[in-house]
Amino acid sequence: MPVNVLTKNGYTGINIVSLWVAAQLKGFSSPVWATYKQWSELGAQVRAGVKSSPVIFNKEFDAEPDPDVADDDGKPRVARASRVFNAAQVEGYALNPVPEPLGPVARIAGADAFVRGTGARIEHGGDRAFYRPSTDRIQMPPEEMF
Repeated sequence: MPVNVLTKNGYTGINIVSLWVAAQLKGFSSPVWATYKQWSELGAQVRAGVKSSPVIFNKEFDAEPDPDVADDDGKPRVARASRVFNAAQVEGYALNPVPEPLGPVARIAGADAFVRGTGARIEHGGDRAFYRPSTDRIQMPPEEMF
């Protein structure tokens, strides 16, 4: 999920899709974004000539409704467009290292017994986990994958 490097807040709404598309089109693997000013505050410099991506900031405030305005619900809204840059577009910022894979998962005997006790039909194979209602079974990747 796209996240702001300075605030650590995840982007929301249409900004998620917009930044996913921008990252895909421009080949960015990092989900980290920030405005020019935010990158500067962190001591990083946006590379010359790179293009920003748009995001929309919106906020709703609580206020007293104006009795003279029929459709005033007392919640004025503000929307402002900003431009952000991906971590791949800046110099002087080190991305957090990718954590090492965890390795094999230790079996928990009590959990295995509980699952067996449910009578659920579990089959192993393929590369993803899912439940198929039409056959009332759970599909799991081979145990070696996890």
